[in-house]
Order: sequence, then C-alpha cells, then structure tokens
Amino acid sequence: MSRFRRLTLVGIITLAGSSILHCGNKEENKENPRPIAYRSIQQIDSVDSQPSLDSQFRADEQELWLPEQEYGWWITDQDIDPAAYSKELLNKEISPISPDRAAAPWRTIQVPGNIATAFPEMDDFTGEFWYRKLLYVNDPSDVPVALELGIIGDRDVLYVNGVQVGQTGTWDAAGPQAYDRERVYVLPENILNRNGLNVILIKVRGYFTYEAGILKDHTRITPAAAGLRDFYLTGLLNVLVLVVYFSVGSYFLFLFVRRRVERENLYFALFAYALVAYQFLRTQIKYEIGLDLLLLKRVEYLALSGMAPLLYTFVRNYFHLPARGYFKWQDRIMYLPIAIAAALAVMVMVSSDINDWNWFNNTFYLPTFGVYVIVLLVIIAYSIYKGDRDAIYMMIGILFFMIAIGVDTATHLNYLNIPRILGYVFIMFVLSLSLILANRFVRLSIQVEDLNRNLEKKVEQRTEELRNTLKEVRTLKEQQDGDYFLTSLLVRPLGGDYSRSEFVNVSMVERQKKKFTFRGRNSEIGGDLNLAQDIQLYGRNYTAFLNGDAMGKSIQGAGGALVLGTVFRSILNRTLQSSQMQQRHPEQWLKQSFLE
Repeated sequence: MSRFRRLTLVGIITLAGSSILHCGNKEENKENPRPIAYRSIQQIDSVDSQPSLDSQFRADEQELWLPEQEYGWWITDQDIDPAAYSKELLNKEISPISPDRAAAPWRTIQVPGNIATAFPEMDDFTGEFWYRKLLYVNDPSDVPVALELGIIGDRDVLYVNGVQVGQTGTWDAAGPQAYDRERVYVLPENILNRNGLNVILIKVRGYFTYEAGILKDHTRITPAAAGLRDFYLTGLLNVLVLVVYFSVGSYFLFLFVRRRVERENLYFALFAYALVAYQFLRTQIKYEIGLDLLLLKRVEYLALSGMAPLLYTFVRNYFHLPARGYFKWQDRIMYLPIAIAAALAVMVMVSSDINDWNWFNNTFYLPTFGVYVIVLLVIIAYSIYKGDRDAIYMMIGILFFMIAIGVDTATHLNYLNIPRILGYVFIMFVLSLSLILANRFVRLSIQVEDLNRNLEKKVEQRTEELRNTLKEVRTLKEQQDGDYFLTSLLVRPLGGDYSRSEFVNVSMVERQKKKFTFRGRNSEIGGDLNLAQDIQLYGRNYTAFLNGDAMGKSIQGAGGALVLGTVFRSILNRTLQSSQMQQRHPEQWLKQSFLE
C-alpha cells in the first residue's frame, strides 16, 4: 500500500529557516482538481535566515499533492475586501500543519512569473488581480522585518493581516508607474504575527496587456536592515561598474580628440556612453533620482536604439575592410537595421506611449540583433583570416558580449528569471580592447626602440639616398639642358630679320618661355618664331614675314617652331631661286605657302 494513502501528515521539510508543512491525501486531491487544491502553509522559523517566499511547485501540474510540490501562491481576478478576508482566515483555527486550501475563484500561480500562466483564457492583463499567501511565523525576535516582492508590473498595494503596509504607484494613473521596480516594503511594528498565522495579500494592476504581477527577481522575508543593505549595496555596485565603463568611454573619446582620423575611437566612446545610460536606467537606483518614469524610459529607449548601430560602426571602422565585393553589399544591407534603430529613436522622441515603444522594440528592433551578430562575426572572422591578431582578442570579447545580450534579451522577454548580466560581462569586451591597445603600444614601442637603436645609421642611409637622388637629378638636368641648347641652335637660324626694304621697316622682339644655362652659356627655348625676308613676285619687291607660336612649352614648342621655320625657310629659298615661283601673284603665293 502506498505510504501516501490515507495519510494525514505527509511531512515537514525545513530549508534555510523555512519549514514546509504539507497535509492532505491522494484520494481527496483527486476529488478536488484545480483550481481547488491543497497547499502547505510555509512556516518561517527564522527571519534572520532570509527565507525565500518563491513558489516551490510547478503551477501547471495536476497532481498537486505530490511531495516535491510543496507550497506556493494563489491569485484571483475577483475583487475582495482585504480586511474582511484576512480576518476570516485569521479567525479560523489554522495550525502549522493545516493545509492551505483555496476554492474558486482562487487559482495557483507561479511566483515569480507572469499572471498569464494562471489565466490562459485572458488576453488583457491591465485589470486588477489579488495575490494571496499564508505564512506561519515562529520567530520571537523583535527585529524589524521587510518583505521583498521582486519586480511587480505595474502598480501594487500590499496588505499584511488586513492592514495596508505599502503601495507603489498612483493606482488610477493613465501612464506607467513602476513596471520594472523591485518592491521592498518595511513592515510597521506589530503588524507581523511573530507566533502564528499571517495573511499576505497583494493587489496588483498591469500596464502592458500581455503581462502583470510579480514578474521577476525573487520574493523573501528578511530583517529590514539586511534587506535594505543588500538593496542599496547592489545598486552601488552597479553604479561603480558603470563609472568604470564611463571612464573607458571617456578615454576613447580622448584618443579621438588627439587623433581624429581614427574615427573608431569616437564610435566606441559613444557606444560606451549609450551602454552606461541604458544600464543605469535598468538599475533600481534610477528611482532614487525622483524623475518622471516616462522621461527615464524615453532616455533608456533612446540609448538602446543607438547601442547596436554604434557597436557595428565601431567594428566596421576598426578593421579597414575593402569597400568592394561582399563588403560593399554588406554595407548597403546594414542600412536597413540602422534605419529600424533610427525609426525607434524617432518614435520614442515624438510619441509618449510606452506600449508603442515596447511593441516596436520587440517586433522590429530586437530581431535585428541577429543581423548585427552575423555581420560582426563575419567582419572579425575575415580579419582573423587576413592575419590581424587584434581580431582574435576582439572575437573573444565580442562573443562574451553577444552571449550577455542574448541572456538579457531572454530576461527582458520573460524567458529567464535571472539578473541582467550585460553590465558585468561588458568588462570582458573592455579587457579585449585593452589587450588590443596594449599590443598597439608594444608595437609602437618596438618601432621607437628600433629607431633609437639605428637612428644614426638610418640617417646616414637616408642622406646617401638623397645624395644619389640629387646626383641623378643633376645628371638628368644637364642632359636636358644639352637637348635644349642643341634645339635652340637649330631654331635660331630659321628666324630673324632679313628685310632690307627702303619702304617697310621691320622690328622684332622675341622672348622665349624657357631660359636655361648650359656649360656657362645662357640661352632660351620655346615655340615663338619671327622671320622677315624680301622677295620678288612679277618683278615687284615684297616683304614676306612670319610670326608663329607653336603649341607647347620649352622643348615641345621648340619642336613645332623648328618644323614651321624649316618649311617657311624652304619656301622663301625656292622663291628667291626659282623664276617659276616668282611668276605668281602675292595671293597665289600665300595660298601655296599655307598649303605647304
């Protein structure tokens, strides 16, 4: 026969100062399926041990009597009177071994967890819900006590034994109040029954349609001093870590200011600042500032929208990749996720509805993280393939960073209930960059040492190279001037004033473009040519003249002048010597000369 059959007291289990008392029998549980079921009343033997109040069962189980499903929370969407309901329970004769049994409309609920798991038939959780939990305290100490209730979405009112002991958020406000705030309530003196039953009721109201209730973190009862100390020490640690990251970002900004051509330093500095702003606004310390939640969330979403594009831009500019082929198309494709991030930023600035921001973020922006991951890995892997040692360190840091982003994204979407780790894991990325900078400094130091060691030798080597170069230039210059001089000797006889007419006075002034000296002889060369000569046509005396300017400078122009002068001088000589050439009218002679 099963040892659970017809058994009144199944067992007592004590864990970390918390005793779990379970009562009931198998047949009775089968006759009372969900939502009517048994639960053990959680017994608190010592508040100093800070026992957890989280559910110790799986809320989707049907066999709720099993010993591994010990105790939990109840929830209802019906309105109740907290004072009357608490009084009713407190007036009952409930002993530490009595079962916690609740009938409809109460349902079992996993805490922490989304209320949607207890109400699968509902699709809107912006209404009011009530949590209920029974505690049997057996701790005679008189230390002040606090209840830590994790992160509740969005607003809540806490009742202990029918007395309101705390509230977060304005109940009927239209905007969000504190959907990501951890609740820590210090109980007033004499509210908690130190030797008996205690009824905890929490009235909650959601902001988002898809989630509400005690969503994340943990619930526990703790001495007030210890709970507050842990709360503020955690916040202080987060802030100190962010101060380190802010300093790192400022250092990279300083590097950019000193050397503006390295724009990757600017992009990383902006990325670090965006990460610091985002991570700070995810801590609980932000509520100590006293600013409006909408303003804080606006800055948080703006920082979030800039983080992924800035990280991509930093890596893309750090590794100097060719802007062709695959990377050319990759750069074009990345305009789309960057445009989505820009659209989120614009929506955050022009709209005041966090529901719209959250929907756009979850639907469009967060899915682009996969694109960023693939592209960043491709860039770094390509750089490793090309032999860039810095890319190896970058790959290690970026992998840690991406894993942290994945975990935090899963936490944001309520797939995981663990603290966010990005703020701590980012140090690995910073360390990888530190190794890269260290390698840069080492390489620079080696180069400086090599220069110091071989400076005199390098100066002599460089001087000798310059001396040889200057000698070659002088040799080439002398050869060039020789060519100039020879050409000028050829051009000079082709021009000049050979006119002796009594009626025509010819004067010439000629200055060439290029002046040079060759072996002590000053000369000039260019494309200008002047020539005047007396000729006879049909027995009459004429003066023929030429004023030409060949295209080009120095040797190019001189070549043109040489051709022109040779041809025209040939025409003049034939005219002087040939009677046939002299039997022409001037216009015929000019036409023939032009044709030649």
